[in-house]
Amino acid sequence: MKSLFGHLEPDELVAMLAGICFFWVIVWSIDKDEYDESNRKFSNKSWFKDWFLKKYDNIITHILTSLFFLYIGVENLQSYLGDFAETLPAAANKVGSASLIGFAGSYMSDVLKKGLKLTRK
Repeated sequence: MKSLFGHLEPDELVAMLAGICFFWVIVWSIDKDEYDESNRKFSNKSWFKDWFLKKYDNIITHILTSLFFLYIGVENLQSYLGDFAETLPAAANKVGSASLIGFAGSYMSDVLKKGLKLTRK
């Protein structure tokens, strides 16, 4: 892993993974609140398993796309994004940018799944 991400500090990878975990904990808590409001008991242990099975592809794709954008580096990231990279806040360093773009990329898995379902019909 050091050879692939030799241009990064280990702290940057840890910060990215921690940010992704924090994001998905927030998504889980929002989904939990919606589940509670639907007059069902949250004590059902299979609810978390059902939620995870529905979201696991988004979580894995989020991590992989974030690692990909960290791998290509911030200079290449700016060349891929063009003008959009300049609109990112100054505080959005390469870890934040990679996580943000990885989050957007995580929903590409939903689009691909829906596209595959349409082509199968």
